[in-house]
Amino acid sequence: MFSLLNINILELFSVIVSLNTFILGVKQNPIVWFVSIITTALNIFLYHNAGLYHRWVLNIGSILISIYGYYKWSKKVHDRSLSVSKTNSKEYFELIIIGIIMSIIFSFMLKAIQQKSIILGSIRTAFTFIGIYMSAKKKLESYLLWFVLNIISLYLAYVGGLKLFAIKYGIFMFLSLYGYKKWKDSMRVY
Repeated sequence: MFSLLNINILELFSVIVSLNTFILGVKQNPIVWFVSIITTALNIFLYHNAGLYHRWVLNIGSILISIYGYYKWSKKVHDRSLSVSKTNSKEYFELIIIGIIMSIIFSFMLKAIQQKSIILGSIRTAFTFIGIYMSAKKKLESYLLWFVLNIISLYLAYVGGLKLFAIKYGIFMFLSLYGYKKWKDSMRVY
């Protein structure tokens, strides 16, 4: 319906805005969270139409975490904005346990709606929440998690028929490494 030369215009628009969102995040611009909410709302529609319900649920949660992200990034403590930091071992342990528990819960949910790629979809959904949370706290390692999640997302988008999203996630894989380097460099400034 929205096709031009077999390209979904809404999917193309979402990919372009998502790429800009990524750049805003690397630059640590708090506006990233508002743009993310807009893109996420559009993605809900696209994923729903593609039958990728695990992504639909994920995007609703992403909107809520984006509100938290904006709060964290725009709040100043002692006249300083939140700066990039490393994740400590206690945080790693807690985040991994939460991710595993969420993956199990999501797998039951996806099985109930007879979703394809239940295990990968569940892991992707759970750890994307973790990735967004880590990004909201400006944890350097969030970009390493994004790298892995983008590999999974590329596969799921491709098998779900969202070819432009698959290309987007391929680009995001490399941008994740770029974001890691830029955030790591920003840590040296302080």
